[in-house]
Amino acid sequence: MDNGNSQVICKFKFLCNKEWDDLQIIANENSVRFCSGCLQPVFLTKTYNELVEHTSQSRCVAIESKKNTGREHTLGIPFYPGRNDEDEPF
Repeated sequence: MDNGNSQVICKFKFLCNKEWDDLQIIANENSVRFCSGCLQPVFLTKTYNELVEHTSQSRCVAIESKKNTGREHTLGIPFYPGRNDEDEPF
């Protein structure tokens, strides 16, 4: 069972150089922001179940960075192994 405390790990098809705080806040949405670069919503993803949901729909996600990367979140489009993605994951 996912209690929300587990670390979310994934491979990315596309990595974005933006930060979560750079994205536009959407009224009444704590876990979705708008990217003015790609004109897409970005979904804050904290659990594995959320990752599966967003990845299966090719949504951009923001995942909290656990490594010492100097970034609070990693943003991008996750690689979904069940989908026929043309590019190899990062």
